[in-house]
Amino acid sequence: MSGSRNALHSASPAQADYASKRRQLFAGVGAIIALACIMALAALFYLKRDAEQQAQSSTQHLARSLVQTFDGMIDMLDLALQDTVDELARQHSQPQVDAQLVNRYLIKVKNRLPNVSFLRVTDAQGQVIYGLEPSAAPANMADREFFKQLRDAATPDVGLAVANPVLSKVSKRWVWTFARRINGPDGRFDGTVYASIYIDDIEHLLSHIQLGRGGSIALRDRDLGLIARQTFELSNPIPIGSRVLSNNFRLALAGHPDEGAYVADASSLDSVSRRHSYHRSLKYGFLVNVGTSTDAMAQAWLPNALGVGLLVGMFALALAVLARQIDHSWRTQDRLILQLRAHTEQLAQQHQELAGKEEQQRQLLTSLHTGIVVHATNTRILFCNPAAATILGLSQAQMLGKDAIDPSWCFVDCEGQALAPEAYPVSLVLASGQAFVDMVMGVRVPGESELRWVMISAFAERDDADQVQHVVVNFHDITEMKNAESRVWSEANFDALTKLPNRRLFQDRIGQAIKQSHRDHNRFALLFIDLDHFKEINDTMGHDVGDQLLIEAAQRIRATVRDYDTVARLGGDEFTVILTELHETEAVAQVAEKIINRVSEPYLLRDIESYVSASIGIALYPDDGSTQIELTKNADQAMYAAKSSGRQCFRFFTKPMQEAAMLRMHMATDLRRALGSGQIELHYQPIVDLATGHIRKAEALLRWRHPDKGLISPADFIPVAEETGIIHELGDWVFHQAVLQVKQWTRKYDPAFQISINKSPVQFSSERPDHRDWIDLLSEHGVPGHSITIEITEGVLMGNDARVAKSLLQFRDAGVAVAIDDFGTGYSSLSYLKKFDIDFLKIDQSFTHNLREDSTEFALCEAIVVMAHKLGIKVIAEGVETEAQAQLLSRMGCDFGQGYLFSPALAAADFERLLQAGPAGRASQAGERAIN
Repeated sequence: MSGSRNALHSASPAQADYASKRRQLFAGVGAIIALACIMALAALFYLKRDAEQQAQSSTQHLARSLVQTFDGMIDMLDLALQDTVDELARQHSQPQVDAQLVNRYLIKVKNRLPNVSFLRVTDAQGQVIYGLEPSAAPANMADREFFKQLRDAATPDVGLAVANPVLSKVSKRWVWTFARRINGPDGRFDGTVYASIYIDDIEHLLSHIQLGRGGSIALRDRDLGLIARQTFELSNPIPIGSRVLSNNFRLALAGHPDEGAYVADASSLDSVSRRHSYHRSLKYGFLVNVGTSTDAMAQAWLPNALGVGLLVGMFALALAVLARQIDHSWRTQDRLILQLRAHTEQLAQQHQELAGKEEQQRQLLTSLHTGIVVHATNTRILFCNPAAATILGLSQAQMLGKDAIDPSWCFVDCEGQALAPEAYPVSLVLASGQAFVDMVMGVRVPGESELRWVMISAFAERDDADQVQHVVVNFHDITEMKNAESRVWSEANFDALTKLPNRRLFQDRIGQAIKQSHRDHNRFALLFIDLDHFKEINDTMGHDVGDQLLIEAAQRIRATVRDYDTVARLGGDEFTVILTELHETEAVAQVAEKIINRVSEPYLLRDIESYVSASIGIALYPDDGSTQIELTKNADQAMYAAKSSGRQCFRFFTKPMQEAAMLRMHMATDLRRALGSGQIELHYQPIVDLATGHIRKAEALLRWRHPDKGLISPADFIPVAEETGIIHELGDWVFHQAVLQVKQWTRKYDPAFQISINKSPVQFSSERPDHRDWIDLLSEHGVPGHSITIEITEGVLMGNDARVAKSLLQFRDAGVAVAIDDFGTGYSSLSYLKKFDIDFLKIDQSFTHNLREDSTEFALCEAIVVMAHKLGIKVIAEGVETEAQAQLLSRMGCDFGQGYLFSPALAAADFERLLQAGPAGRASQAGERAIN
């Protein structure tokens, strides 16, 4: 023992000497490595600085380039706006502005500006008058920033107005708007022309610029509100218009408002630190801010840094190898002791790390929103985290030990059908040994009426012998996502107002009906329903009342058919019904009759009892068509036939209907040509003063002399003109011809002579605001208003339409007389005579045809005459064909007569000869006609 101690003690000086040399060795090596590291750090510092300077130069150049790009784009846009202002001035210098020509010009200009989303024109009140799509609702820009700026400008030459981004009233998308003022001839504000760029188009443009991950480009208005921002490979949560700026950005702007650079710390929005450069447009005031992430800059100099590090590392490694060779003489015992100590410390550290990882995993499982359940092979639950317990509606204590096949649980598939226990995820994994991923199921949670939807993945944990030890099931609550999908589907397939299937779902349903009927050799019926008189109520009482009526009408139609029949709303007041599994056609007629009866029942709208009816067209599959297009077209034609038959009825499709539709189409085409080619004529039927026998008035009646078909009756072509809108052009032409003719006859024969023209109800219900152009025409030709009488039917007054009242008021103020035609056959009401200024009542020929002194017709005519005279209204009797009828009417006090007794409608030249003949001559001519 003593020898051993001595050996140890004798070795101590050697060990001390070895330790001293070893320290010197490592101190020298360390000093050399430290010097190399200092040099390497200096090199890295310069590399990093060069990368930062290059990044700043790059962002500055890009910011300036983008400002120049946008300046150029806005310059082009401004030139286009100025050209448009000039074009509008040219158009307004014409006698009449052609709206279609202006809209085509706007489309042409917009197409030349690829970045412009739309180009529109407003009047001085802000109403968009040109540039709107035909389907778009009217829009008013009076509250917009650019409109106020241009309207309130001190001088007419205000220049380009650049507005901050706003949400478009038409498209409901964010837009950046540029506008120019339109001045009248006197320099007054006359409206604006403005062009807008969709913000998402700007963002799409910016997205093509590559700055690397974390880079950003922001476009801000002159008030620093955000216009567009593109963050590459990251989300962009900043709302448009936001003026939130980093402190560093604010400080930089305070010192250099037009151009500068700054470094932003890690953003709270995306945790990215960036180096920014910004540049402001001196022309238009917007600002472009370009940022590149510090991580991206690091990638520019890191490769070189790695090279330097590699060299330093290799150098250090060489020194270490050299030191190891010198240190090779370490004693074996010291190495073993050091290794043992290191091994012991390593084991302790590994034990501590394992314990920490177990605790982290437990905390992670507890905090996860995804439910995790571990099952034994007998399906009993061994573990569950809080999220799983919450999703399944139980506590963790209740979950542990519970059987996955417990009858209190209920899983359903995507169709809502309950799943058998063997279809549960645990059962599937245990039965097949395979994993199941992203299975969507519904869970009926105890105490909740609504399903809770989950996405489930399940897999088996196996031992070394590949035997299943546990089954792990992951639950992810997707209830909100499923509900959102359901809402999106519902909005895409159901009408928002009536909750009925819309056109898209209707097309799907009729396609299914065709397939099923073809497969089962069955028939089905398609009903097209149009509400009669809905437009009058909608225009008179307002769209909100019209919507209420549509909702109630939809409910009535839905309640009339079977649950599995489809009722859809195609739009407006058009509905469809698909009746499947038909065995007899009579059943379809019964359903159509029920729908008409239910729809025709009164509606209580704003405490007012209102009425509509229904016209129904019916097409049968496969009799009337084997495709969706054929069926819908033929049902629509049948519905048109029902309307033509007086409405409030139904019609089955027939081949003649198709032929009639073709005839109407050809007639509409010919009628458009006829007006411009002189085929339309005006004939005049005299209206005679029954007391004196003199012709005091004439009714202007249309005649169409077709080059191939001869004279076409107005009863045939007027409905087509009303349906196609040609009635407006015809009406304007008739009024113009009547004004020219009455001007001539009042000068030659009678200053008090009048010409009556018929005005269609369609002309009153159109979107034309007033009849100022007619009244201006009278002034232009020097014709007094009392020379013209406008004849309308009682149906025009039925809707109490504000537009009708306005038009009649305009005619009254201009001195134009108003007559109610066919009085007594329609919606006769004393309230109309009281409310409106009526000059004449025309007794329908159905009353005068069988007029005898002891007849009911005589009593009715006499009552009308007495009532009218009491109200200060004169009476004209139509359809007077015999002298006896004329004498009876004259005796009861009727003022005027019109009919074949006096003359049929004549061409202008023949009518003028009748005027020249006088009462005696006309009596002779009438006698000749009676003999003939």
